[in-house]
Amino acid sequence: MRRLLLTVAFAAGSWAQSVSILSQDQIQELENKVAQHPEDRQSQKLLGQNYAAFILGITALGTYNTVEGVDASKAASSFAQHSREMLSTSSLAGVVAEGGHALWDFSFQVQGYEVLKQARDRVQYSDARTLGVQALDRAILLEPKNAAWRSYRIPILALRSNSRTTMPVDTADAYTQIKQDLAVLTGASRYNLLASVAKQAVKAGALDNAASYAQELLQSANDPKNCNYGNAIFFGNMVLGQVALRRGDKDQARSHLLAAGKTSGSPQLNSFGPNMSLAKDLLEAGDRQAVLEFFELCRSFWKMDRGRLQDWANQINAGSTPDFGANLAY
Repeated sequence: MRRLLLTVAFAAGSWAQSVSILSQDQIQELENKVAQHPEDRQSQKLLGQNYAAFILGITALGTYNTVEGVDASKAASSFAQHSREMLSTSSLAGVVAEGGHALWDFSFQVQGYEVLKQARDRVQYSDARTLGVQALDRAILLEPKNAAWRSYRIPILALRSNSRTTMPVDTADAYTQIKQDLAVLTGASRYNLLASVAKQAVKAGALDNAASYAQELLQSANDPKNCNYGNAIFFGNMVLGQVALRRGDKDQARSHLLAAGKTSGSPQLNSFGPNMSLAKDLLEAGDRQAVLEFFELCRSFWKMDRGRLQDWANQINAGSTPDFGANLAY
């Protein structure tokens, strides 16, 4: 349950603009507008998003596009089927990509909403999620050089490669596609996804690439006011430490763990907490002291740990390895 709610929280926070939920009549008017003006990307975006909302039965969105209303009968309607067909067949990449992206993100929110509300009638969010992935893949085939579509797909592939239940995909296969997607990205969109790609490279055993991405991430972290600055410092060092340890250099891995702990923090690190993958690796390599020092550094930014850092430290001092749970996945 906790993992689901965290996934919902990340999904809700992934939107740059608010989405307007339209009626069926308004969507049909928008379809006519898009047909007459196929160059209008904003209208394509809104149309795709509302196809997704109809498929998932979404009736209301709140702040940051959080799902606040779901009607299973809307999801079972003939117009919802029409929406599925449009996302499966439309040649307008903007409609297909934005609809696919919305289906993926909103499907987790709908899943969480139904669990919390104990809904009697359920929406087929798993089928919608699959359609979302297929739609986004098709949009990239339609416009292979579109950086936005590629940036949508990278975190989806990362999540799928880390999941046993959510459309799991082989780590190596996911990384191959992620690497191709990243090659299309430049500027801020590339910077914002480098940490995710670097972590995937480690999991795929592509250590040279992982180190290269991590170094690029640290070199690009030149604006402390950027919301991803703290993430860049943390994950750049974490990945370099993972690479060093896998190459037998425990001292270098230890140094990078402590450098990661000296990050100034970020909205994600401050709330969900730091990734403990390198800490766990060093524990297994016998370096308990480095991990305890890392915990102390993390206290400066993770004020919302609810006692977890102390609990983990107590377990380590007692000679056991903590179960870091979701903090191995962030």
